[in-house]
Amino acid sequence: MINLNEYLLPEHERPAWLKYPLELVELVTSGLMALTPWQICEIDMVVGSVRRLQERLNRQLVPFAYRQDREDLACFEKGHGEMVFIIHDNTDPGWENEGCYASFPEWLRAVRLESEHWQ
Repeated sequence: MINLNEYLLPEHERPAWLKYPLELVELVTSGLMALTPWQICEIDMVVGSVRRLQERLNRQLVPFAYRQDREDLACFEKGHGEMVFIIHDNTDPGWENEGCYASFPEWLRAVRLESEHWQ
C-alpha cells in the first residue's frame, strides 16, 4: 500500500488554503500513477519546489506532478480553488505559465489521453 505522505504534503505541513482533490488522493493510494510523460512528485520534490517557486516567481504554488520530458510542473495555486496550473520551471517570472485546467479531473483526463501516445 502506498503511503500518502511519500507524495502529498501531510495536513500539518500543507498550506491552509490547499485541500487535495479526492481524485488525486485516490490516484496516489491506488498506486496507479503511471501517467507517462507525467510523474507524480515525491514529497522531497514537492517541498523543494514550493520554496523555490515562491522565491523565484512570488507565487504560492504546490506542485503534485512533473513532466519528464520538459521542466513543467502541475500545480495548485492559492486563491484559485481546484484549478491546475502548468508551470514551466526554470524560467523568468512572467514566462512560466504553460496552461491551466479547471480542475484536477480535467487535468487527469487530458494526461491519460496523452499517456496513450507514449506507450
